[in-house]
Amino acid sequence: MTLVLGETDDAQALDLLSSPKAIVVRLGRCVRCHAEETKSVDTVVWKSEYENYQLASWWPSQAWGSDSDQPQRELHGELHLKGDLKPTSSMAHFRIEYSVVLFPFDIAAFEPADTEPLLVQPVEIATTFAPGPRPRMYTPPGYESLTRGGPIPPTY
Repeated sequence: MTLVLGETDDAQALDLLSSPKAIVVRLGRCVRCHAEETKSVDTVVWKSEYENYQLASWWPSQAWGSDSDQPQRELHGELHLKGDLKPTSSMAHFRIEYSVVLFPFDIAAFEPADTEPLLVQPVEIATTFAPGPRPRMYTPPGYESLTRGGPIPPTY
């Protein structure tokens, strides 16, 4: 994932928004089901359960360098998917759906007016890789928990 923060003359605001810890992107899962067998799938009332999973890891782009005088910032990020994650599926009265969810920025001096997601982008989780080169991880698994004050692994 790549995130480019827009152009502004307020360098302090841009620095706060472009901090890797300020960007809150998670994988969201929605499990839907219904028990109304006589109705069309389009007209039934679905019971939905929403959960937020893995947190994305972010780092500044090396292409932009460390010049804080630039009016824009670019960050790269990735979501690590756990191996036991169930794939996107839909069968009869049951569905599992996923989305990448952007929440309001987590900045110390900023209180968002609403905690609802800013953006929800549906995605499909598959059990096999797409044709072509395999994806490459740029951060080690568990990196997001270290950058977010999560549990620190033991050192040996």
